[in-house]
Amino acid sequence: MWCRCKCVEARPTAAALTLAAILAATATPVAAQTGVAIAPLRTFKVELDGGLSEWEELPAITFDSSSYLLTAASLYEGNADLSGTVRFTWDTTHLYVAGRFADDSVARGAAWTSDRVNLVFDLRNDNHPLSYGGQPPDAARWQADDHWVYAHIFGDGDPPYPVMRMSYDYHGPIKGARLLSTRRADGWAFELQVPWSELPEAQPFVGAVLGMQVFVSDGDGLPLLTEVMWSERWGYSLDAGLSWELWKMGELVLTGEALTGGARCDRNLSDRVR
Repeated sequence: MWCRCKCVEARPTAAALTLAAILAATATPVAAQTGVAIAPLRTFKVELDGGLSEWEELPAITFDSSSYLLTAASLYEGNADLSGTVRFTWDTTHLYVAGRFADDSVARGAAWTSDRVNLVFDLRNDNHPLSYGGQPPDAARWQADDHWVYAHIFGDGDPPYPVMRMSYDYHGPIKGARLLSTRRADGWAFELQVPWSELPEAQPFVGAVLGMQVFVSDGDGLPLLTEVMWSERWGYSLDAGLSWELWKMGELVLTGEALTGGARCDRNLSDRVR
């Protein structure tokens, strides 16, 4: 299989890859790059306790009315309907994700008709349209490093609510994953941890660049979801659902030092269709 390797040049004296090193290598601010998210190495104890104050200084990716809307525009009523931020950190055992969203109607229900956070990974960052003959593949044709991780924010029963993985050879709960969802006055928040060991072919290290796409599903208690996507727009139809264009990915960069200053890593807004 043809592999497109994306690396940051290693330097013998560098103990860790920092955002400054990325900027020096690219000469382009991260916030101006297309679909780049930063996951600093964990420097605080991650406790699933409903409080997100320890996350606030980490870089965020943002979802709002300028994000890529996958579903019918008539179902989306702007930032009060669905908008928010997602942040990442990591260590050698887990990927940690947290976010806060405004949502004017939070409903319990099945995973396909209620709120959901979706992370799609191309862990080797090697997908290309030619990988699948130019056609979006069904799950049975995904490569071994392609995974869809989805967290069901509020289920029908009592928590903990499920964290699932779909891959070419598996669709079910992620062993050892933990999710805490909390209601807020204007919506909801979540904290999630996923063991790297449960993502086949994951190799976390300082400087790793993973292919990643993120989309958020807003059920509003209706049979038709509103879904917004982070770095590109995948095809979607009411009959067929989401078109799994796995080559349209952003990137998640695992850095070696904590980043501060509330940096935001978003795609340019000029070519988005509201």
